[in-house]
Amino acid sequence: MRTESGLRLQVDAAFDRAGVTRTVAFELGTSDSVVRFAGLGFGAALVPVSAASTSTDVQVLALRDPGARHPISLVHRAPEPSAPSARAYLAMLLERMPARVRTAERPGGRPEPG
Repeated sequence: MRTESGLRLQVDAAFDRAGVTRTVAFELGTSDSVVRFAGLGFGAALVPVSAASTSTDVQVLALRDPGARHPISLVHRAPEPSAPSARAYLAMLLERMPARVRTAERPGGRPEPG
């Protein structure tokens, strides 16, 4: 998302809380666009759960972040990211993310509620 958007500010704060530094390759104007681009294999992204739940082309991993004002999810092309950079990004996030932040996925890539 663009740097001035509320969602971008929340995502930046979530990365700060997790102690993860990232490089933003490009910015899009809507969460739906972000999910669509992830589904096309352009990378992985953090988006609101509501945006992630509308697409069948992405894998969804719900994140538990007590500091987030809205639930967020990591989305990537199903069944796994096709771009090497997206696979590396996903692996890095999962490696550094505390277990308490991750939740299990349901079959079909939908996160468990809660």
